[in-house]
Amino acid sequence: MKFLDEHNTLTDSQHGFHAKRCTETQLLLTIDDISKQIDQSSTVSMAKLDFSKAFDKVPHQHLLAKLSAYGFNRNLLAWFASFLSNCTQCIVCDGEISNSKQVLSGVSQGTVLDYPRFSRSLSTSRPFLSESDHSSHDKHEEEEMVTEEELKSSILDSALNFVPSQGWSVKAIAKGAQQHGYPGVTHGLFPRGGGDLMHHFVRQCNNDISKHLEGLSKDTDKSRNSSELSPSILRDAFQMRLRMLVPYMDHWPQAMALTALPANIQEHFTNLYKLIDDICYHSGDRSVDFSWYTRRLALVGVYKSCELHIVQDGSHDYQETWDFLDRRLDDFTTAGKVKDDIDRFTNPEFFSAVYTVIFRKV
Repeated sequence: MKFLDEHNTLTDSQHGFHAKRCTETQLLLTIDDISKQIDQSSTVSMAKLDFSKAFDKVPHQHLLAKLSAYGFNRNLLAWFASFLSNCTQCIVCDGEISNSKQVLSGVSQGTVLDYPRFSRSLSTSRPFLSESDHSSHDKHEEEEMVTEEELKSSILDSALNFVPSQGWSVKAIAKGAQQHGYPGVTHGLFPRGGGDLMHHFVRQCNNDISKHLEGLSKDTDKSRNSSELSPSILRDAFQMRLRMLVPYMDHWPQAMALTALPANIQEHFTNLYKLIDDICYHSGDRSVDFSWYTRRLALVGVYKSCELHIVQDGSHDYQETWDFLDRRLDDFTTAGKVKDDIDRFTNPEFFSAVYTVIFRKV
């Protein structure tokens, strides 16, 4: 606790497990703040949260990652990790002992480490400190701050450099964290491991495609109700997106397997459908009928089939995949024309005309 207080790492709003503070001081300050607002005829809003069994629900990996981000050195982190690892628990009832199970969360109560660690886990609203902050705590007001999301994004960006050697795994994330000066245990910030890294890469690629197509679509003049797609833009967008997989081709089958896991499948299809929606929109699709859905679902199938093809393609510059893509897009265009013909021939006015001709002949 002395280290936390000296380096001002606990948020000023925290009163629990904080020197010279307690629940009474928090209550006094709260009442004082409310009274001031009432005196100024201001509205007061309050939200109360109750953490049920909070001591038992702190994930060890998340806790170690937070300690690392707040300036604890590697030796101390290794000591904490050793203290938390290889702990098991069981239940004894009527003389019977259950099987042991590994403990992956919770802070042990009754030890000298329980309150400091629990205080760090509670202090989640405070932004993470950058590496430069750790060496100059006395200049806290001038320190550069980085949020948790920014920290995660920078670690994952660095981790992509290690995918060719480590695959889509926690090892790649750990090396990415070490490149920023954090210990490997920082991968605990990413509960899905390689899945989080894979989704980060996919989102980056989709955003790059969207920005590229947005620039192209500004040069086109499509009416808002048009359902026409530009074949050239559609093909170029698919090929550009598939080429983004090339640096990670050796390990992309592993990424495809990760998308099938329950923890990843929902976000996978969300990212995939957003990609196809952006491509359709910037390719000229402004339809407002049911074809809006069928066209996108069909193109999802085209993209996934090309993705499966390219990971097995041994041709020069993946030429066989681009030929395969051309054939699938031709099939897609042909199917769309067939659908339009069916719609035209099943139009009520068409049947009315047919019935009129038949009736006159009879």
